Amino acid sequence: MRYVVAQTYLNCRRLWFSLCLTIEIDRRFSMSLLDRIELDPRICNGKAVVQGTRIPVSVILDQIASGDSWDDIVKGFPELKKEDIRAALLFKNPSGYT
Repeated sequence: MRYVVAQTYLNCRRLWFSLCLTIEIDRRFSMSLLDRIELDPRICNGKAVVQGTRIPVSVILDQIASGDSWDDIVKGFPELKKEDIRAALLFKNPSGYT
């Protein structure tokens, strides 16, 4: 019985460590993506834009909502990368869950 309890405890600890590590990696990845979004009162009246451009996050989100594919958006705005679209989605929903 003690062996089963000890194994269960170790499995829970491993699972918890794995979960914490995954969350930390996800948080770091998310923060680096969010660095692609810029809020500056001098650019587009302070709206969130993709860094180094004047493309508002709201325009990207509107295009996704209207059914445009990521490739279509990148074709329409050649200075965008798919990571910028990912960052716009993350900016809209920071928890990462839709």
